[in-house]
Amino acid sequence: MWRNAETLEFATWLHSHNAEKPPKERAGFYGLDLYSLFTSTHAIVDYLEDVDPALAALARHRFGCLTPWEAEPAAYGYAALTGAYRACAEDVTQVLVDLHQRRMAQAYRDGERLFDAQQNAYLVANAERYYRVMYYGSRASWNLRDGHMFETLQNVL
Repeated sequence: MWRNAETLEFATWLHSHNAEKPPKERAGFYGLDLYSLFTSTHAIVDYLEDVDPALAALARHRFGCLTPWEAEPAAYGYAALTGAYRACAEDVTQVLVDLHQRRMAQAYRDGERLFDAQQNAYLVANAERYYRVMYYGSRASWNLRDGHMFETLQNVL
């Protein structure tokens, strides 16, 4: 969906548009969907490595329950559904809680990077839930995905 000439052209334009602007005046480009589960887990850990290595190690450990499904996240949902594997909801939600607590303590110093990490944590928590409910055959997964996109848009605005 994003791998097209129009997106490349826009990203190139946006880069040059922002080049001379101070950080607070730069425009951003945010994805709304939740299909980048592992891109987001890596982004969170990378951010935390820079600002809080102990919390990065804890996040890496908590995300470890998802690691076997990095190549095929939908298979995680099936494994969690069958009971063959425990759901990761508690672990990934705790990373989001940790980032919320960090935001309250540090937002004035690290606003944009922390916001990005927090949005990635929302994505991981919602994607984990999405892949678990998609096998129930109901509208729950579609509604969860739509809700995630709406919440993301609200947070960005």
